[in-house]
Amino acid sequence: MKYGIAHNPDNWQIYYNLGFVYYTELKDYKMAAEVFSRGSQVPGAHPFMKILAAQMAEHAGDLATARLLWSATFETSNETNIRQNALEHLRAISVDEDVNNLQQAVTRFGERTGRLPASMDELANAEHLTGIPADPDGNAYLLTPEGRIQLAKPDDFPFVTKGLPPGYKPSALPKFHTKI
Repeated sequence: MKYGIAHNPDNWQIYYNLGFVYYTELKDYKMAAEVFSRGSQVPGAHPFMKILAAQMAEHAGDLATARLLWSATFETSNETNIRQNALEHLRAISVDEDVNNLQQAVTRFGERTGRLPASMDELANAEHLTGIPADPDGNAYLLTPEGRIQLAKPDDFPFVTKGLPPGYKPSALPKFHTKI
């Protein structure tokens, strides 16, 4: 397929096929994202190539690239459902980054004090945060007694990978939002 791309650089379907191989066969999500992204730039490429690139970057944990690709998808699409999907992924990326940062703050707190913070207030004060950290909808993040950061309303974020309660299963179809 790489040979095919080198000799047919304007054929977006070859990029799609290669990206699919990286994704399904090799489980190399970062390379899949790169290939889908390059293919999305080929004139006449199917718009879904941008979505695949963003999803693969997100799946690979490359949140900065995923944010860039989802933002580009949102800004360049005229289709309401694609724009809404991009917004939901951008909201999920924001939550995943928040949870990562707050989990690191819990770890720092434990290293400094030898114990877990007793509350989100205590963690916020120790980290010199301005207020209690909240998700994109304004709901405060929760701190469990085990020191895990969780979403108050996980059903409102269908694409998050962090901050979900143990064993969480979505209760219904995702609710779509317009805030980010």
